[in-house]
Amino acid sequence: MYKRCYNVILKPKCSNKTEYVFHYGPCLCLRKLYVCISMVVCLFLCCLILFFLFPRSVTLAPVSVLSVMVYFTPDTVDMEVTNLINVTNENFVPVQIVEFSVQGLISRAVVGTSKITNMTTMQARSVKSVSFTAYCKSSTIKIHTLFLELQMTMNISYLSHTEQLSLDTFEYIDCGTNSTIPHPVR
Repeated sequence: MYKRCYNVILKPKCSNKTEYVFHYGPCLCLRKLYVCISMVVCLFLCCLILFFLFPRSVTLAPVSVLSVMVYFTPDTVDMEVTNLINVTNENFVPVQIVEFSVQGLISRAVVGTSKITNMTTMQARSVKSVSFTAYCKSSTIKIHTLFLELQMTMNISYLSHTEQLSLDTFEYIDCGTNSTIPHPVR
């Protein structure tokens, strides 16, 4: 196409000195075009990388109480509360659930704890339902209807980044019968 990028033209002046004038040809225009195109392509690729790798939120949402089993003994009341929660991954990368812990409270008194480690890995842009059982034991429950507060904490890991999610929810439990009918959490 073009073999040289500029031409040197000798332009004599009135004096004895000769002045060199550089005349830039069409090669310079092509270079500017190539540089502009490469800068636009690099900027576009950087924006794409940032869009797909920028961390998005992972959320916990209570769905329902699956079952509540109440066991009466002469000294204590034992409960097995099975819940269902949704974990939503909005990231474009998989997320690993490292640890999940639940603490059950009645009137600000801790009545049970549960911890699960190395649960699962969630795929990118997905929703996963997690079922867990909290075991509660109390010797002071004298009423048949109570509100159980569940404090849930989940540790997740993605892209060499660890994050802790937490959720507090209240559940209505009827201790008068041996089980509670599954109902959605409000």
